Amino acid sequence: PATDFEADLGKVVSDLQMLGSDWGVIPWISPENRSESALRAYGEQFNGYADTLAAGGIKFGYHNHDFEFLVQAENGNSLFDMLVEVTDPAKVMFELDAYWVSVGGLDPAEVLTQYRDRIKLVHLKDGFSNNLVRGGDVPFGEGDLDFGTFFTAAEAAGVEYYITEQDTRVDVVPEITKSFKNAKAVLG
Repeated sequence: PATDFEADLGKVVSDLQMLGSDWGVIPWISPENRSESALRAYGEQFNGYADTLAAGGIKFGYHNHDFEFLVQAENGNSLFDMLVEVTDPAKVMFELDAYWVSVGGLDPAEVLTQYRDRIKLVHLKDGFSNNLVRGGDVPFGEGDLDFGTFFTAAEAAGVEYYITEQDTRVDVVPEITKSFKNAKAVLG
């Protein structure tokens, strides 16, 4: 979580280097820090985090959930738009979670197209269009979300990694394995 970056950024870098990771990603912001002002403050810190990670040979990104699309900033844009605006495009990239964008009421392919220069990682999680809620995600390829245009947009954006994950499942390993097999069948 973001608190790890705040508490000991040097340890985050050394842990990522030990793992051989290309990316360091803030995967979650706690609910009490999801106001526009709190998220703006985080966004402004992201540039510094990116500099520190880059010195260690690691790229920096931020992973979205639904709240960044559900909550509007004072100017009427989403909190996601605000994060993109306050971060340096040469330093801070985004890891787009297709399912959470859908829960937030947007089309993941459209968001990916709009921010194609800033999104280099994507999470492949599926769901059912009539049940887009927290906890409604299913393994990739097991739902009915339209990923055809999403993959076209991802290719055009030069996405580096497709990541399968499950947020709220009980038996995660078999579901991630299923997601991976389904993604491999689609992506080759």
